[in-house]
This record gives sequence, structure tokens and C-alpha cells, in this order.
Amino acid sequence: MEQRQLLAQTVIDAVAAPVLLVSEDGKLLAANAAFVKVSERAAEGRGVRELVEPRQCVLPEAWKNNWRGSVVVKSAGASLEYTLESTWSQDLGCAVLSFAAPVSPLSPDLHLRSQRLEQLGTLAGGVAHDMNNVLTGVLGHVSYLRLALKDSGDVGESLVAIEDGARRAASMTQQILKFAKAGEGAVGIVNLCEVVRAGVHLLKGALPKNITLKVYGDSRPLCLSCDEGRLSQVFMNLVINARDAMPSGGTIEVTLSRVVLDNEFCEIYPQLSPGEFIRLIISDNGMGMPPEVQERIFEPFYTTKAEGGTGLGLATVGTIVREIRGVIECTSSLGQGTRFDIFLPAADVDEVGAKREEEVALPGGSERILVVDDEEVVRTVMQRSLEHLGYQVDVAQNGPDALSKFRHDRHAYGLVILDMMMPKMAGDEVFRRLKELDPDVRVLLASGYTSEGRARSVLDSGGLGFVQKPFAVEELAREVRRCLDH
Repeated sequence: MEQRQLLAQTVIDAVAAPVLLVSEDGKLLAANAAFVKVSERAAEGRGVRELVEPRQCVLPEAWKNNWRGSVVVKSAGASLEYTLESTWSQDLGCAVLSFAAPVSPLSPDLHLRSQRLEQLGTLAGGVAHDMNNVLTGVLGHVSYLRLALKDSGDVGESLVAIEDGARRAASMTQQILKFAKAGEGAVGIVNLCEVVRAGVHLLKGALPKNITLKVYGDSRPLCLSCDEGRLSQVFMNLVINARDAMPSGGTIEVTLSRVVLDNEFCEIYPQLSPGEFIRLIISDNGMGMPPEVQERIFEPFYTTKAEGGTGLGLATVGTIVREIRGVIECTSSLGQGTRFDIFLPAADVDEVGAKREEEVALPGGSERILVVDDEEVVRTVMQRSLEHLGYQVDVAQNGPDALSKFRHDRHAYGLVILDMMMPKMAGDEVFRRLKELDPDVRVLLASGYTSEGRARSVLDSGGLGFVQKPFAVEELAREVRRCLDH
């Protein structure tokens, strides 16, 4: 028995991660040097429950079921959070508790910074939501005028220019909303080429004139399965990081390609499987980084920037890349610049978004529609646009107003267009009450946020469609007709 225990001690001491051996009755048999180091005190003579929390992770029923979870290793200093895997070893006749991936505790200062950033995200989301309502009015009125004044020469060209500007502004607010609501976006098939093209457009105003941004890409769509907003964050953060590394100017190069990763490459990254991947390379010829900085660049709140830098840009990039089941590599030399290589699993599709829809006559109708929105400019532009298409339109400025109108003449309305974010009564509650009045009511959601979250619950409960604010008349017309024909 002593020989087996000595052998076990020798084996676990050779492991870099903290390890404990625990008997069937919960007694501590051995701790390796790595565990003693992180706990900052000797383990001998102590009960295992004195060293690790929660207590249930060191009970027999835990390791006999191969328990895995988050635990805290107590130490003389600040306790650290680890991921623990506990298993029963028949060969050793004891439980093996292995600890991995420590999470550094946040200091009060960093915790405060984290809270401020969260508040900033909430504020940015609110501002972007209000901007979306304004842009809905601008874009709606302009597209309405463009249709009403068809073939109007210079006036028509000016209207197209205004419409393009409104769309660019709308794209910016969508980026802010996606960033503020990180993690709430929809996962779907995304063409990286389109994400980069949109990002380059947004970055024009963020790059000084002494920095050149060059993009080299595959002519085919490069598609993967992810949340488009999160993927956009990766691109934007890396380009901004490259910009900040070149205070005297320089060149940022973006390269997009499709590659096949073999077994040899995937042996380095066990989370990858051989196959087809999308590669995104972003490089700069800026200041570069020493090895000790490269080792820490993906840590939250680690920054080499002057006051004002959050230290979250590259940490966010690393997190998102892992979410997409990809990997990111960084190579850098002082005075030579930095290069990031990102490998993301390719989606199993032939082509996405390669062709734009051809212009067709806008669908209209004569049905009666109830528009519910708390913003007057949005109500006005929807009413005017839909009436131009032949529909009869009533408007309501909030949930109670809408329910009153619908209750008075529920069978008259072919469709209700419903805003999700309103005072007095939110859109999902209005939808629920409309369904109580008429289970067959047709509802089209309109919102500046994505179709996830609360909107998703409405769609799953019978909502027929979703139109993203701000929208042009063409988008509204097609979606309204589709819902009415459902």
C-alpha cells in the first residue's frame, strides 16, 4: 500500500496542474506540489473539506459520478476559482481531483471598472435604440418620397444619396446594439466577406489619414455559423488594436481565405477537428510586442495603453473566437509589427448572400392594419407608406390604446404591426392580450433590437414575422404582404 501511495505521489508531482488524491471515506491521501503552491499552505494533516469549496465536490457520490464543476481553493491569500474534475481511479483505489483554468479574482478597482463598462453598454444600447427610431423616420420618409417621385432626375438621385446615408447610420447603430447586447444575437450562416466589407465602411471615420487599410480576399463567399454581431466585434477590435499600435501611421492588412487544416495542425489545438476552415489574418507594421506582453494580451483588463484603455478588446476577441469553436494565433516582434491569424470552422453551405434581390414592383393590398408604436415619427412613416400601397391604416401610441381599438373591432384588422419596446405595456404583453382577444390574430413585430430575447418568445408563440428598425418601405411592404398571405 505504501509503495502504491509513493508511486501515486511521484506521478501527481510530475503534473503541472494542482491534484489531490482522496480516499473513499473522504480523507486526504496526497497533494502534489502544484496544489500546495496555489493553496499557500501544506495539505498534510488537513481534511480535504478545509481546502476546497463547495463541500459536495469532495463527497464519494461526486467522484463516483465523475463530478465536474467550479470550485474555490482556499489559500492564505486570495482564494482562486478553478474548474475541478473528480474521478475514481480503480488502479489507485482513490479519487483523483484535478484542478484547471484558474480565474483570477477581480480587485475592487477592476470590479468597479467592470460595472462601469456594463453601465456604459446599457447606456449605449439605449442611445442606439432611440437613434434607430429617428432613423426609421428618416429612412421611411426618404424611401416613400423616392417611390412617389419616381424618375425625378436630380431630386431622385439626392433622395438615393440621403437614403444611403441613413442606411450607413443605421448600420452603425446596429453595431452598437450588438455590442451592448453581446451574447443575445442570433446564430446563423454568416459570410465573413460581408462582415469585413461592412466593418471597413464603419472604420473609415475611425482611422487617421496616415493609416492605410488594405483587404485581400477570396472571391467566393466565406461562410461560417455564428452570431454576426459577435464576429463583427472580432474584426473591429483587431483593426482598432492595430490602429492604436501605429501612432505614427502605417498599413493594416486584412486577408480572407479558405484553408484545410490537417491532423498535424489540429494536434496543436485538440479542440479543432481536421477539415475546412475560414482564415482571417489581420496584420500591422506597428510597434510590435515583447514576448511577456504577448503571453497576457487575451487576459481581461490587461492593457498596455495609456489611461482610457479598458483592456477588454483582445480579451473579447479571444472569448468570441472560442465561442465559435475556433483558435487565434498571435506573432509579434518589437519594431516589426503584429499579426493575428484566426481559424474558424467553415459552414457546410455552397453560397450565401451572393446575389442581391432584383427590384420588383412593391406588393400592396386593401386590408386594414393596426400600427402600434410609441414614436410618432415611426407611426407616421408606416401609416403613410402603407396607405400609399393601398392599405387602410389605424395607429395606436401604446399597448392600452392598441387593445382598446382592437377590442372595439377585432375582426376588422388583417394585421397588427407591433413595436416591442414601449412604455405602459411592453410588446410581448400586448401580444399575449391580443391573442386572448383573438387567437388567430396576425402580428408582425417591429423593433430596433434583434429578433432574439423577448421578441423570440413572441415569434415562438405565434408571431408571424419580424422587421428590423430602421427599415425602408420595400422591406416593410414585402414583410407585411407575407404575413397577410400567411
